[in-house]
Amino acid sequence: MIQSLFIINSKGDVFIEKHYRGVTSRTVCDQFWKFVMKAPSPSEVLPVIPTPKCYLVHIQRNGLFFLAVVQSDVPPLLVLEFLGRVTEVFRDYFGALSEEKLREHFSVVYQVLDEMCDNGFPFNTEPGILKDLIPPPSIMGQIQQIFMDQPAEARLPEGATSAIQWGKLGIKHTNNEILMDIIES
Repeated sequence: MIQSLFIINSKGDVFIEKHYRGVTSRTVCDQFWKFVMKAPSPSEVLPVIPTPKCYLVHIQRNGLFFLAVVQSDVPPLLVLEFLGRVTEVFRDYFGALSEEKLREHFSVVYQVLDEMCDNGFPFNTEPGILKDLIPPPSIMGQIQQIFMDQPAEARLPEGATSAIQWGKLGIKHTNNEILMDIIES
């Protein structure tokens, strides 16, 4: 699926990189940037660029390029949707999507990217669940981390250890029954 994810600023500098399946060389970013420089405007770069060794799938938001490196045949819309969800989650977490915000909260960015994609496969892209697992940066969270014995990030939400992520722990049902239809042929 997704080999690596790079976030590139408007000057072509990589400032965040996340590798899911092995380490991808930054030379792919140089190849991508050549396509950006050849285009009449950055918005006219094709969203999927085939190269001899991989496919470069990207979106552009607020002057930032979110570049996913894919080495096998993967539905490009799946990767584009995932990149769109990444930008939405970052905007939700930090209030705005900018290079300064991402640099300021880079540790949260890496934690969120870890939770959103597991071994290159999009996993958890719901902002509400992500906020339960990784609290957004706030002044209250910083104060908690300084004055409490256990950092805020170390505590798991109540439903995080459940095998069914949408089920709450501790709920008792009055009757436990399973209804099924048996069709004989």
